[in-house]
Amino acid sequence: MTDEHFLHEQSIIHFDFWYTYILFGFAFVFFFILNQIIKRHGTPKKANTVYDSWLWANLCVSLIHGLIVGIWSIISFLYHYEDHPGLFEDPFLFFNTSSFLMMIVSTAYFFYDSLNILVSNMWKKNKEVLVHHFLIITVFVYLWHDIYGIGYTHLCLLSESSSFFLHARKLLRIARFSSDSLKSRILSIINVVAFFIFRLIPLGFCVTRIYPEYFLMRRHFAYYSYLSISVIVIFLINVGFFVRLLNTDFIRRNSYRKQK
Repeated sequence: MTDEHFLHEQSIIHFDFWYTYILFGFAFVFFFILNQIIKRHGTPKKANTVYDSWLWANLCVSLIHGLIVGIWSIISFLYHYEDHPGLFEDPFLFFNTSSFLMMIVSTAYFFYDSLNILVSNMWKKNKEVLVHHFLIITVFVYLWHDIYGIGYTHLCLLSESSSFFLHARKLLRIARFSSDSLKSRILSIINVVAFFIFRLIPLGFCVTRIYPEYFLMRRHFAYYSYLSISVIVIFLINVGFFVRLLNTDFIRRNSYRKQK
């Protein structure tokens, strides 16, 4: 056993695994209750269609998840930056309780959100979201029970810092805020910067870092095959989101102004 493997084993030797299921259950119920409260008391009058009303509640829950996990992931990243092995040094053997529990909470959220989309029969307008959630859930559930590769999940969850601003942008649109207002312009700039820093850079690192794992052979081939394919697909989905964001908030807007 290498020193890094020994340190990983020492990190989890006193870890009580069973309560992660309780945390998963509590987190799932929390997001469900939150959605019900927003539906009954927090939907604006401007969300006057069935889809807008559903989307408002869905985005509000996603916004809160993004806020919680976004702050959590950054604080945990900074606090454990000098751990050995480090997050960027070896994300496969990287482990700490904070990152692990953060993954459990997010797994519960993605599971809840997928069920909400399916049960509400909104899957036709959210196909990309369901594909994204399915890949995340399957990878996270495997890593949850394997207790290896937690560094990869932490890097992926840094993207929730960007999600908070993305969901805020969509909520402003449902509330009929003008896209030419100062708030919308500032939010558009923050969105692009946050998307690049907290989504594309961490996910890009995961894509480039996952392939050397094949040669290390620390887990079986099927594991790495599915993980690498999932990471690439998630990365490509996010690149598509980024292009769409630039097109909607900058390219089209500038073209529309010129036409005026």
